Amino acid sequence: FDPNFKNPRSFQASATLEQKIGDNYVLSVGFLRSATWNLQRRLNRNLRPPTIDAVTGNPVFASFPTGRLDPTINWISVNESSAHSDYNALTVSVNRRLVNRFSLSANYTFARNRDDDSNERNFDREPTLNPYDLKAEAGYSKQDVRHNLNVSGVFDLGYGFTLSNILITRSGFPYTALMGDDFNGDGNEDNDRAIIGGRVVGRNTLR
Repeated sequence: FDPNFKNPRSFQASATLEQKIGDNYVLSVGFLRSATWNLQRRLNRNLRPPTIDAVTGNPVFASFPTGRLDPTINWISVNESSAHSDYNALTVSVNRRLVNRFSLSANYTFARNRDDDSNERNFDREPTLNPYDLKAEAGYSKQDVRHNLNVSGVFDLGYGFTLSNILITRSGFPYTALMGDDFNGDGNEDNDRAIIGGRVVGRNTLR
């Protein structure tokens, strides 16, 4: 662990406006913001600075052991608290109270979730492309869902029976296109990104 490791801190704010529509419906419009600092990330801090390929922009590290700060060790994983995330969402909901045996609830969220490390990994996964350029990791979060719609309804059939339905639909999650092998020489197969259109792809740029 980094000796200066800190616990995450988060700021959240929200506001909601509700308006009754007729006798049976309520419309709600809300905004939510959440920003978090000092999120954990893990980096191999035993790498010497890479050479940046002038054509593709891909960082290339010298092979082990010459490309390591400590040539007796290949990989030194350091847990740092340097990652950041922010989430902004606009929510709209319409609710119909149970009248004439029927109720309805519809919720839509338009959101944007960005970070520079989504903090999801197994024991050895380190997805950062270049630990010497963490600003390049800024992009959409692994959990970013731009559009999310939920609709549910209940119909009272009488005699103790009800009929209900739930519709859940959303846009796709982002992902990073990887090559699946250690082409940049850092000893890590989980961060070698695909070259598309002659340039190395950014983090979470595809869906």
